[in-house]
Amino acid sequence: MVVNRRSARHLLSTAALYLVLAGGAVFVLVPMAWSVSTSLQSLTEIYAIPKRWLPNPPQWGNYLNVLTRIPFGLYYFNTLKITVLNILGTLLSCSLVAFAFARMHFRFKSFLFLLVISTTIIPIHVLIIPRFILFRTLGWLSSHLPLIVPSFFGEAMGIFLFRQFYMTIPMELDQAARIDGCGYFATYRRIIMPLAQPVFGIVGVFTFIEVWRDFFSPLIYISKSRLYTISLGLMGYWNGSNVEWHLLMAASVLALVPPLVIFFIGQKYFLEGAVVQSGLKQ
Repeated sequence: MVVNRRSARHLLSTAALYLVLAGGAVFVLVPMAWSVSTSLQSLTEIYAIPKRWLPNPPQWGNYLNVLTRIPFGLYYFNTLKITVLNILGTLLSCSLVAFAFARMHFRFKSFLFLLVISTTIIPIHVLIIPRFILFRTLGWLSSHLPLIVPSFFGEAMGIFLFRQFYMTIPMELDQAARIDGCGYFATYRRIIMPLAQPVFGIVGVFTFIEVWRDFFSPLIYISKSRLYTISLGLMGYWNGSNVEWHLLMAASVLALVPPLVIFFIGQKYFLEGAVVQSGLKQ
């Protein structure tokens, strides 16, 4: 009798959990479905009342018009270049700095790590004017350099994630590598990097999504249209008071494809990182 009650409670709790997850999935997917539906409609259908979810017929030509209405391919390439270089810079700088904090011993290490982490509470808007003045002095305005170079100097959250993951790797591996004649860089390259693939994947996915969707930074530093990113290029479908919603939604759907692909590819790193952090992986 007790077993049956426990089974019934477990069944009810599981059903309630699935209902909550299903509701959350619907809440997330409805805007995406609305965007896809709008991207396949004409302007007449978009403004029709009542609103129809299924376009009749689907306007597949909207996606072709996206490529001719603005230089969408160029904006796509610019965004991809900036994103890839940001990922490389973030992974290289953050992993090296975190290696020093996690595996090396030096004075004021804890204080310096606390100082690095404390920078996360600084609002990005506070840094706009100092950074703008700095990049103007360097002559980097109206170029991609302000969007790329800072990633090679580390980022607090990435350093924190790398450092926390490195702390789970036994120090005995470093000692064994040192006995074999490896220095710090050889230990980092041959021991730490192969074991830290999950955190490399996690930070890489986070960086990709953050840089790919960034609108504010390109708006501040880029003024030439040939250097626009996708987020800035989407404004090309806004003509004063008129918005070409069908083309805007089609371009948005195309811009959404790479983050979705990267997320589904990188989700295994999230699972591996969770397993390692929970101590289930030997």
